[in-house]
Amino acid sequence: IGLGGLLGAIVAGPLTVRRNLLLPMLAGGITLGVGLILIGQGVVLIFTMAAFVIATAGMLLLEIVVTTIFQRTVPDAIRGRTIGAMDTITVSTYALGAFLAPILADLFSPVAVLLVFGVAMAVATVLGTALVGQTAAPPPLINGADRFMRLPLFNGLAPASLENAARHLVRVPITAGEVVVRQGEPADRFYHILDGRLAVTQVDAAGELRRLRTLVPDDLFGEIGLLRKVPRTATVTAETDGELLALYGDRFLDLVNAGPGLTSRLLDMHRGAQSGN
Repeated sequence: IGLGGLLGAIVAGPLTVRRNLLLPMLAGGITLGVGLILIGQGVVLIFTMAAFVIATAGMLLLEIVVTTIFQRTVPDAIRGRTIGAMDTITVSTYALGAFLAPILADLFSPVAVLLVFGVAMAVATVLGTALVGQTAAPPPLINGADRFMRLPLFNGLAPASLENAARHLVRVPITAGEVVVRQGEPADRFYHILDGRLAVTQVDAAGELRRLRTLVPDDLFGEIGLLRKVPRTATVTAETDGELLALYGDRFLDLVNAGPGLTSRLLDMHRGAQSGN
């Protein structure tokens, strides 16, 4: 079971970044069904153990893919209620299966029960993929979103959480001399630079204007005010024309909360930028 779970996780990892998850979903369900059937056919221990590996790998692959589809397609406003309903159905189904399986195995045979359950699992997955349809492949992301998702800062985040944030990115064109954020104003958005050069300045306690650093493509800014819930700590001004991607504060915080350690990496990034100037 442990080996099957490991294999399922390894396979599911790269698959969850696919735009269309219908085939991985189908593969997971059929693999689980085949594994159940093979468990019933086992006559020697090593064969049965191999069948458990197959069934568990399929189960975990199916679970991860379905969870990814769920996160992609269910609106945030009803996600909590939907999770509650799905958990209730899942627990009830497990309980019903645990109650019926030994009774059916006694009335017929474990081999027959596992065969029926395996076929039913495969058929249910085929029907499920038909019902999910194209919702497993959400609309294309805006230009530059893939670049945002590949930033080293986000390494290790769940692909579904990162893609969910990327779907809410907004493109922001900038012109030379434009103030993007101003020191002392409320913090509302987090920014990723696609193109252009920007200057970060700050008025210190003595009232003197200091230049802190220069921002270039793929740099990030705007995180401190959102993380600490304080006004902007510096002013960012465009020195050239360019383009930014912006993520509104609530979406940014959702992304931060989805990735253990992301807050500390963002703060480390900020401290590193300060020490470099």
